[in-house]
Amino acid sequence: MKKKQLRNRKKKQAIWKKKLEKGLIIAGIYKPVDKVKLNIIKLTFLIVAVASVFLLYMFLFEWEFYLSYMFIVLALLWMLGFPLMLFLLWLLLVLVLDIRAYYRARRIEAVLPDFLQLTSANVRAGMIIEKALWHAVRPRFGVLAKEIDKVSKETMSGKPLEIALSEFASRYNSPTLKRAVALIIEGVNSGGEIGDLLNKVALNIQNTETIKREMAANVSTYAIFILVGAGIAAPLLFALTGQLLNVITSIFSNIEIPKTVSSSFPISFGSIGLSFNDFKIFAMTMLSICSFFASIIVSTIRKGSAKASIKLIPFLVCLSIGIFYIASSFMAKLFAELF
Repeated sequence: MKKKQLRNRKKKQAIWKKKLEKGLIIAGIYKPVDKVKLNIIKLTFLIVAVASVFLLYMFLFEWEFYLSYMFIVLALLWMLGFPLMLFLLWLLLVLVLDIRAYYRARRIEAVLPDFLQLTSANVRAGMIIEKALWHAVRPRFGVLAKEIDKVSKETMSGKPLEIALSEFASRYNSPTLKRAVALIIEGVNSGGEIGDLLNKVALNIQNTETIKREMAANVSTYAIFILVGAGIAAPLLFALTGQLLNVITSIFSNIEIPKTVSSSFPISFGSIGLSFNDFKIFAMTMLSICSFFASIIVSTIRKGSAKASIKLIPFLVCLSIGIFYIASSFMAKLFAELF
């Protein structure tokens, strides 16, 4: 029974290792999986060690607690905080790999139609497909130029073109690239007119991108509405609410009710439990959350994927918080003159 469990555990570890290795390759990180795991563990140990040193300093010189309490907190930090931090770092690694793979695929797809059209022109000029691919490489193609140069070197060293192209497509998480490569391989194996096939594939990709842009333009009104609501309207409303809180607090603090009257009525005017500083923390938290989800929704509407929101999230968060502070400062001066 124990041997069977051990085999199952090793099998799961091997599957997980293959998935991580594939994720690293698709993200363009060519490092051994064991080295990546070791770096994650080292970083986790460093973060927990720094937190332990900070807590140790606070317990010894700032806080007045018993030493036994300090040992309990440090033990909990290492027993619970270490695995939690390790999990969070692995989650962050998966997120970073996913985003890197998305942008690598988009860079390839952006220049793929032009490359296929140049290759088609070379084939029609009388070149074989291997030379046509190599002579179509241009510096402006960026990553695609490096990949095709690698494919050409592999075919010249004796590797079949079909295998080299398949390995190239497998290094990118792009259905468009994989379909194009599959059609090229099918055309080469069937002996058809490769020049016309490449030109049609390029036109098909361009038409697909045009349709996507038209669909994004048709729903741009919804995207603008969401951006204005999250980046401008919400900060203004939070700023107005904060100033109203200040006004109500100042009014209630100046009200004095005689004891004879207060004893007759069950209503009492005291200080409000929520301060403006607490409200600012709440407002910034809610604005950050609202901007985060608004960026994801807008990116899904315009780009078709939530992964494209990684560039929009910091901008929208900074915009909403900046407008909140500016509006709060302006409204504070305005309300100070009125009240």
